[in-house]
Amino acid sequence: MNVMDSAPAKSSLMSPESDIQRTQCKSTSYVPFGVAQWFGLETFMLEVSSSKLLASESKGFAFWVELVAPGLPSVGYLSYVMFAILTCTVLNRYPYVTGTSVVGIKYKDGILLAADMGGSYGSTIRYKSVERLKPVGKHSLLGASGEISDFQEIMKYLDELILYDNMWDDGNSLGPKEVHNYLTRVMYNRRNKFNPLWNSLVLGGVKNGQKYLGTVSMIGVHYEDNHVATGFGNHLARPILRDEWHENLSYEEGVRLLEKCMRVLLYRDRSAVNKLQIAKITEEGVTISQPYSLKTFWNFAAFQNPTVGAEGSWRRFQWPEPYLLGFFCLEKRSQSCFFYSSKESPLVIGSSLDESVNFIGEKVYIVASSNGFLLCNKLRSRQRVYYVYNPATRQRLDVPKTPISMDDPYVGFTCKVDEDHGIVSFTIVRYVISEHYQSSITIESFSSEINVWTDYKLIVDVPHALNPSLDETSLSSAGVVDGIFFWLNYTLITIYDSVNKCFWALELPENLFFYYPRSCCLGLSGGELCFASNRWTTTITCWRLNNFPSRDNAKWVIKYVINVATVIKKYPKYFGVGVGFAKVQNMVFHPALPHILYLQIKGKVISYDVKTHKTELVYDFGVAWRKTKCYKLFSYEWPQWPRLL
Repeated sequence: MNVMDSAPAKSSLMSPESDIQRTQCKSTSYVPFGVAQWFGLETFMLEVSSSKLLASESKGFAFWVELVAPGLPSVGYLSYVMFAILTCTVLNRYPYVTGTSVVGIKYKDGILLAADMGGSYGSTIRYKSVERLKPVGKHSLLGASGEISDFQEIMKYLDELILYDNMWDDGNSLGPKEVHNYLTRVMYNRRNKFNPLWNSLVLGGVKNGQKYLGTVSMIGVHYEDNHVATGFGNHLARPILRDEWHENLSYEEGVRLLEKCMRVLLYRDRSAVNKLQIAKITEEGVTISQPYSLKTFWNFAAFQNPTVGAEGSWRRFQWPEPYLLGFFCLEKRSQSCFFYSSKESPLVIGSSLDESVNFIGEKVYIVASSNGFLLCNKLRSRQRVYYVYNPATRQRLDVPKTPISMDDPYVGFTCKVDEDHGIVSFTIVRYVISEHYQSSITIESFSSEINVWTDYKLIVDVPHALNPSLDETSLSSAGVVDGIFFWLNYTLITIYDSVNKCFWALELPENLFFYYPRSCCLGLSGGELCFASNRWTTTITCWRLNNFPSRDNAKWVIKYVINVATVIKKYPKYFGVGVGFAKVQNMVFHPALPHILYLQIKGKVISYDVKTHKTELVYDFGVAWRKTKCYKLFSYEWPQWPRLL
C-alpha cells in the first residue's frame, strides 16, 4: 500500500513543493552568463515566480531602475534580471555540519532507534547536543545522519505534511509506510534537480499492530528490513545485528544490542561522541530517552598500538615515539647540514623543516638536541648567548645571557612536554673543568619556567681526576634521565643530579679509557644508558648500564659485538673493494631502538641493525673522509605533533 492508495484526495501533498504546484505559478529561469559575471556570480539556477504578484513587483522594480538610471536601454529586461538575482536559490553543493550513524531494529513490541548527538563541522566535532531522532505524526519515528540543516528542511516538509493531513479530520492518519514512500520521492526528486538533501534517513513506526522499518539514502535508494543502519553503521553495526538480532527481542535486550553497536561505533568512528539517545515507538506512541553516555574501556592492545602490522599504513614509516628522522651534522662552527635517517623520513616530516638552521637569523653553533628542539650558541659570544630553536615550526626563543663566562663548558639540554596542557619547558645546565684535580665545580643552570640563570657551587665527589675537554664532541651531554644529566669525560661518566643538587661520576666498562673521543659513544637508547667503543680495533663492543641512575648498584653488561670489517666487506657498493682497515669516525645510538646503531665510516653514514644484520646507506658527505673526521652528529627526534615554546 502506498500513499496514493491510502489518501487519494491528498496526492498533491506528496511533494514539498506541492503548494507551488497547485497554484501553477512556478517556472525556471537562468541568468545569462555575462550578466552573472557582471554581478560577480557564477553559474547558478534561479527559480522565479511568474505570478501576477511577481509581475507587479517586477514593474515596480523597473520604475525604480528608471529613477536611478534614466534612459538605460532594456530597463525592463535588466530589472527582471536583477530581481531574479535578488530572489535566487543557491544550490547546496556539499554538507557543512553533519551527524554520523543511526541504527534501527525491530523488537517484540515495536521499533528502536539509536543515534549519538554529535555534529561535525568538517573534521571537527563542533556540536555535542544535536538531536537527530524526531517523531513524525502519531505512528512514525525518524532518524537522520548527514547534513543537519537538510534534516531540519526535511522536518519542515514533514510538519507541513502532517499538519495538512490533520486538516482533513477524516479519521485517517499517515502511517510509517506512507511517510517512508513520501521521503523516498522527496530525496529522489531533489537528487534529480542536482540539489540533493545530504541525508541518509531511517524511518520506523507501528500502525495497526504492523511494525515497519526502512531507510532512504540521499539519492532515493530505499528498502525495508528487520534492522537498518546509516553511515559507518552499515559496515560496523550491521554485522553485529546479523549475528545477534532475533524477532523476539525484549525491550531491554534491544537496548543492550543497540548500545553494543553504538559502543563499537564510538571506538571506530572518528565523528562519534559518547552522548546518545535511544528512541522507541509502539502502539502507545513515541518515547525518546534523555541523553546518556556508555561505559568504555580504552586499554585494549589495539588502542594502545593501533598500527601494529598495518603494512599499508603511512604510520609504519614512523619510529615509536620519539621518532628519529635525521641528523644535524656540524661540519664547522659556522656550517651545518641535515640528512634523514631513512628514505621514509621525508614522507613523515614533509618540507617544513629548516634543514640549514638559517631561519634563526644568526650564525650559530649547534650545541645539543632534545625532543625536537635544538640548543644553539651564537658565534663569537664565548658561549654566553644561547637560542632554543624548533626547526620544524621555525620558532626561536632567545635565552638571557649567562652571567658567568666559561671557556668550552660541558653543556646539558633537555625539553619536557606537558601533553595535558600543551606546555613545553626546557632546562640548560653548564659547567667547566679547568683543572685535573679541582675540589669543586660551579653548575650554572637555566630553567624556562623561571626564566633566570642560577648557579650552584658543588663539592666534587669523584675519586679520579677530571679532564678538561680537548674535543668538542664530549662537551654536549649524552642524555638526561629524570633530571639527571651525564657526560663522557675520558675515563669517566660525569653525572649531575639537578633534583638533589649533587655531582658524581661512574667508571667506564672494563676500566676503559680513550684518547680519541669519536672512537666511543655514550647515549640513551630505548630508555637504556648505552656505551659503545671500538678502541684500537674495528670491533665495536656495546654495553648497557643496569640499575642506572643508582650510584652504588649500577653495573655494565655487554649487549652485542659488531665486526665493522665484516660489515664493510659485505657492502662493496658503499665502500669499494679491498678497503682494508676502516676507522669508525662517529657512532650514534638510535634514541628509541637499542638494536640500531649509526656509524660514520670513510665519509659515509650507515645504519646497522644488530637483530637482522641489515646495513643501509643513510648519507654520503661526498668529500674525502679525512675532511669529515671532525664532523659532529646530533640525532633529531620528530615528535608526533610539532610543538611551540
